[in-house]
Amino acid sequence: MVLLPLFDSDPYHIHLIISVGLMIYLAMTWNIVGGLAGQVSFGHATFVGMGAYASTLLFINYGLTPWLGMIAGGLLAVVVSLMVGLPCFRLRGAFFSLSTLALAEVVRIVVVNTERIGPFEVRGAAGILVPLKGDAPGLFQFNGKVPYYYIIWMMIGAVYYISYRIKTSRYGLFLSAIADDEEAARANGVNVLKAKMLALMVSAFLAAIGGTFYAQFYRSVDPVNVLAVGFSMEIVLMAVVGGTRFLHGPIIGTLILAPFGEVVRASLGGSFFGLHKIIYGMVLVAVILFFPNGIASLPDLIRGRVKEKQNLHAAGVGAEE
Repeated sequence: MVLLPLFDSDPYHIHLIISVGLMIYLAMTWNIVGGLAGQVSFGHATFVGMGAYASTLLFINYGLTPWLGMIAGGLLAVVVSLMVGLPCFRLRGAFFSLSTLALAEVVRIVVVNTERIGPFEVRGAAGILVPLKGDAPGLFQFNGKVPYYYIIWMMIGAVYYISYRIKTSRYGLFLSAIADDEEAARANGVNVLKAKMLALMVSAFLAAIGGTFYAQFYRSVDPVNVLAVGFSMEIVLMAVVGGTRFLHGPIIGTLILAPFGEVVRASLGGSFFGLHKIIYGMVLVAVILFFPNGIASLPDLIRGRVKEKQNLHAAGVGAEE
């Protein structure tokens, strides 16, 4: 990945890889709460949008560099995650997922119909444009796409490391127990609400940082896209298809689905709008039927089949003897 831009400098190819990398990053941030903790949220785009809006508005109104604005956006997302998680995590089953879906849609509708929030002009459905300052690394702006390429892959490495440290820690065992059986985890002394809240806060903070990258890379923040429920669904889909119980699951799922979606959108243009989402749904159905734990579980399935055949063969040999 480090050497790839040296061999392929085509701007469209670099742009495509960066877009895929951003979706990998966002799917991995979702997987902290959706995979490791087993709490399926359909409102992750809300946190992404908060990071994008907060860093951009602070940059426009106060000249604060997005490198610091992303931290402010992350903290705002943490506060909102607390407001959402404390009541919603007391709900059971699908009710938590439905509540996050409702939250995402409410936030989108409010932003689309709001021109100004205090001193900040959000411009409703029109969205906001990031002021261009030329080649200004201190302001998270670069003339070419290659710097964004390296930044997003460093972000992916960072969130993978964080996910790994969580999963292999004592706290990760708590999350795994909650994902398997919440009542059994509670009966064994796990503070379920605290564990789930921490996972949601970490996930929201990292997603908001991804929102800042989104704003700086695409140079605009559009609530119709960045706050859309469909965007949240795509993030979830990437992780589920790849395998939520595996750290590399979101990477595999995104590498399969995201490039295809980008190519379809680019080739069809305005024709057959939403076709890629229909195909996403077909892929999801196929994965659930044949790989219930995601495509990342394929090596385990193959090993299991081989071992099963070996056992059957050994049993047949034993019977003959």
